[in-house]
Amino acid sequence: SAPRMYGYRTPLANGLNQLEPVLQGLPGDTAVILFTDGGANLGGNPATVVNQLSTEYNTCFHIVSYAQTAEEKQTINAMAQAKDCTILVSGADMQDRAKMQGFVNRVFYATAVDSDGDGVFDEYDECPGTPAGVQVDDVGCPVDSDGDGVPDYLDECPGTAAGVEVDDVGCPFPVSKSIKVLFDFDKAVVKDKYHGELRKIADYLERNPETDMVVEGHTDSIGPAEYNMRLSQKRAANVKAYLVDRLGIDADRLMAKGFGETRPVADNSTKEGRHQNRRVVGVVTK
Repeated sequence: SAPRMYGYRTPLANGLNQLEPVLQGLPGDTAVILFTDGGANLGGNPATVVNQLSTEYNTCFHIVSYAQTAEEKQTINAMAQAKDCTILVSGADMQDRAKMQGFVNRVFYATAVDSDGDGVFDEYDECPGTPAGVQVDDVGCPVDSDGDGVPDYLDECPGTAAGVEVDDVGCPFPVSKSIKVLFDFDKAVVKDKYHGELRKIADYLERNPETDMVVEGHTDSIGPAEYNMRLSQKRAANVKAYLVDRLGIDADRLMAKGFGETRPVADNSTKEGRHQNRRVVGVVTK
């Protein structure tokens, strides 16, 4: 058997170790109130055990000390330093009603703090530092009524439609998107090489549902003007159909209009000029 020291053996560290199975099954923050005289003349170092349990199981050890000797006080002080949240009082303090109530309040109750005064306590506030007077939601974040990512108190363009891209003050970016599709002579087939550009404009339209697009068809000057008007309309209609049927854009957001040979952008007396004039131009508008 272990050698007996003067007086009773006090295996404080061993007793603390027996708390581990209990602490393992407890969720959240845990408090342990330890009544002790700090005597520890058998087993390991109590402060080491308290430090390990405090760290691994998010536990605060609150100590009521009945220490008498300098060695006992040293042991208790070492345990109390394991974690900042530890509250250390003496046994004599527990005989005083006011001091005992103070100990109970500090151990079992937390002071609710709302640093930014928004009505949501800091513990639950996901947006600390909200300016005074700003309306917040249940987690303390400024209200963003239109869901554009800019809180109402900073939003200079409230009521923005869902999905619209906005700037730092909640206003939609200026619309400046356009496409240009060129065609072979007397043809209205949309070439494969323009599918990528059409995909980009479709993506933009999807991200900005408040926008529409005018799809303008054009021709060169070869052939009868009446025929070219019909051809330009067919080119515009084919581009619109691609955006609607292949890329899922709402047909009501697209207007196809043919202008025939009336709006050239290049010299119709040259081959390259005529090629540039055989086109469909799409302009996004609000």
